[in-house]
Amino acid sequence: MASISPERHSPTEPPSKDKATQMSQKDLSNGISSLLGDTEYSDLTIMCGQHKFRVHKAVVCPRSEFFRTARKKGSFKEGELGVINLQASSVGSSDVIDSDDPDAVRLMLVYLYKQDYTVVCMDTDDFATGCDDAQAIAASAGTFNASDRILTTHAKVFAVAEKYGIRSLKALAHHYFAQQTNPTPEDLAEAIKVIFTTTPEHVRELRDIVIKYILTQQSPAILEHPNIEAAIQSVDTLAYELLKKSQGAGSYGGIRSQDSCSHICSRCARKMSKPTRNSCLGDCTFCGADAWLTFKS
Repeated sequence: MASISPERHSPTEPPSKDKATQMSQKDLSNGISSLLGDTEYSDLTIMCGQHKFRVHKAVVCPRSEFFRTARKKGSFKEGELGVINLQASSVGSSDVIDSDDPDAVRLMLVYLYKQDYTVVCMDTDDFATGCDDAQAIAASAGTFNASDRILTTHAKVFAVAEKYGIRSLKALAHHYFAQQTNPTPEDLAEAIKVIFTTTPEHVRELRDIVIKYILTQQSPAILEHPNIEAAIQSVDTLAYELLKKSQGAGSYGGIRSQDSCSHICSRCARKMSKPTRNSCLGDCTFCGADAWLTFKS
């Protein structure tokens, strides 16, 4: 009779170091993410107007020099009290560069815990009443309902990331902003105002995207929209930047004859591929401005 050999079991192969590292990083990420909305261990409160966000120093402060400095005792009064007060922006405020949109602050904090944020467009606004504590942003799972202002929301997140020195969030908001290829005129108009009033002039990422988008539109309809016209006119430097960018682009040249030229108005930035004689002499048929850049059609 043939003997039956005992079944051989191959020993379990240990995971590679890379695999073990990935598991560790995932556990760490999940652990930090789970702290969002957990007030039991929160040791720092960020106030933005009426909005209160109870967060964790170990999560927030290492990612931002501003928050790292503000929470130190002796640096600011906030460091002694464990509360950091941010000035909330309000409609019509003229000092917008020194104030923050509360919803943008909320998404900034979501990012610090989850390494991402999401802006969606829905019919109802789940956050219209604001956010009073960290539990509300946890319940949103990092998703914010921006109604029809998705482009504007990314611009606001970009602005707070620039202001508080969170470079990775700034890069992510820049990416998301650039992905919005067909914004509504209302959204684009509001985004223009945000970009040119809440970020320093040398911060060019979103400014250049907006300028390129306006100059490459095949249809003049976008510039004929009253919201876009008002937004361009409200920003002192935008019309000039549009002119300068047009002049420096590869297909744009110097002054040409009327038959081979198009014109862009320095005030409302509308293009006229076949300007009237009066407009060539300096009168924009849309807004009446008398300054034009002429470029090759």
